[in-house]
Amino acid sequence: MLVATTSAGWRPEGYLERAHPYQREVLQAVRRATGVRAPEIGVDGCGVPVHGLPLSALATLFARLGRPERLGRWAQGFETAVTAMLAHPYLVAGHGRSDTLMMQEVPGLVVKVGAEALHCASALGPGIGVAVKIADGGERASAPALVRALSLLDLVGDRELERLAPIARRPVLGGGRRVGDLIVDFRLRRGRG
Repeated sequence: MLVATTSAGWRPEGYLERAHPYQREVLQAVRRATGVRAPEIGVDGCGVPVHGLPLSALATLFARLGRPERLGRWAQGFETAVTAMLAHPYLVAGHGRSDTLMMQEVPGLVVKVGAEALHCASALGPGIGVAVKIADGGERASAPALVRALSLLDLVGDRELERLAPIARRPVLGGGRRVGDLIVDFRLRRGRG
């Protein structure tokens, strides 16, 4: 953020404030990428402004990662971010994280975990965005739910599902040993309209 701020010629002081030119630019990019004119703005754990959006808007944003030409003047920045994420998935989340593993195992898939059991993905080739959220904020089910949704949409194949098994079927422990698996079982249905 500081590099972008100083590269644009803006003062670095106050770059985390909503009124700062950098944050106003981010808000404009969020509006363009999601179609949401007035997102709720809060503060994340790092002190950075964060935009509260409906799941449909997050799925739209991730779909547009595969179609950056729809992002206008921000297209190049989005393309650069996607290229970096695909080249270095470990830097997105780190070792043993579901978003890292999914990007390593599924070609053309960009994944990012969000707060409170939010998981979003972009299948770049077909330009499909997927967003899942576990209502109670339980992180344990969000990666399996995302894998299930991607599977139902035929965006991951059997071979990839096999490699994603550690995050798709999480173990249930009892007395320190595996006594079962967390299994996500839902179907997708076409929305109205």
